[in-house]
Amino acid sequence: MVETDLLKIPFDKYQRYRHVADIIEQIRKRDQRLQILELGSNYQMNLRRFVPNDEVFCVDMAYPTSQDELKDSVFFVLSDAMQVPFSDNSFDVVVALDVFEHIESDKRRFLLMEMVRLSKRCSILGGPFDTEDIAVHEMLLNEYFKTLAGFDHPWLKEHINKKLPDLEWTVGELRKNGLIVSTFENGYLPRWAKMMRMHLFVATSGGLIPYLDRIYSFYNNIFYEYDNKAPSYRKILVFSKEELEIKTYVKTEDDYSKGNEKILGELISSLYQLSNRIGLQNYTQQLQAKDNLIQGQAQQIEAKNSVIQDQAQQISAKDMLIQQNTQRIEGIEKQIQAKDVHIQNIENQLQAKDTHIGNLVEQIEHVNKELQAKDSLIKEQAQQIEAKDTHIHNIEFELNLMKGSKAWRTAEFLRRILYHKI
Repeated sequence: MVETDLLKIPFDKYQRYRHVADIIEQIRKRDQRLQILELGSNYQMNLRRFVPNDEVFCVDMAYPTSQDELKDSVFFVLSDAMQVPFSDNSFDVVVALDVFEHIESDKRRFLLMEMVRLSKRCSILGGPFDTEDIAVHEMLLNEYFKTLAGFDHPWLKEHINKKLPDLEWTVGELRKNGLIVSTFENGYLPRWAKMMRMHLFVATSGGLIPYLDRIYSFYNNIFYEYDNKAPSYRKILVFSKEELEIKTYVKTEDDYSKGNEKILGELISSLYQLSNRIGLQNYTQQLQAKDNLIQGQAQQIEAKNSVIQDQAQQISAKDMLIQQNTQRIEGIEKQIQAKDVHIQNIENQLQAKDTHIGNLVEQIEHVNKELQAKDSLIKEQAQQIEAKDTHIHNIEFELNLMKGSKAWRTAEFLRRILYHKI
């Protein structure tokens, strides 16, 4: 990538990567090709673009689906920055830019030690540290973004929630482990805040990216060497076990920088004006689009009204049909009701006949009982008659026996004598 393309990188990234590239050039031994590891590189892998002659490996926890080609890249490692799958002293330089502040405070020491473990020559840590000025600027920028977008800026809000790391503590932890630490300024805070407001404005407005690229190119080309001074937004720490001779060249503000500061202000002002003009044009286009939409919707409404009218006529015809069917149903219901009454009468008659039949059955049963009683009486009387007939038969038999006897004949003789005598 040519230098002019690098200048189009957003100013905040250009500042830190350009500064790190300058430091790497100072620790390089002649034309040595360095092996470099960047932790939390993002899928853009910007450091590779600033030191194209070195072998730069990039580590991040994720990459967007639109960057599927990174899955096959040996230079991109999908990993947590604190669990990097490399052995000790695998790289000449280990870099972590604007990563330290996004890590939980109780894990920051571990990241420092991991950087030391992986590096042979030195490690470079860059990012904002906790000062009152930076805290105020980040709070104001987050409120500015929230006013424009309606929600907090993700990484500014994370800085506020997790609290920026303490510079004195960080340097102290490194020196306790026998490391030599050099600290450099990066990103002159007043200009950084002005540029960041513009950056956030464009991020929420859209449509101004080409013009924004020109402002980035102007700023990166003119102000980089002026902006590595205090008060700065970012500190860059270089730590190693050996003394390194590293210098940062900082230009003193002069007529050239002051003149370009005025031009920068005009460029930013013109961007805001352009945004208002684009906003007005967009508003006009939106109004025209809405008018076209309203006209189209009016035609749709008219067509729908015609359809509704046809449907109303169909409904009216169906209502008449329903009314006729309702009358027919009512007539049928009356016939059914009359038949129900007739059926009820028949059922009443059947019930009366069932009652009469029940009475007759009871009478028959009573007569049967009387007949049964009389049959029993007749049978008893027959038995009595039969017994008497038997008794008479016995008497007659005995009488016949007696008539043949001598006594009977004597008695009969005496009876006759008495009868004639009388």
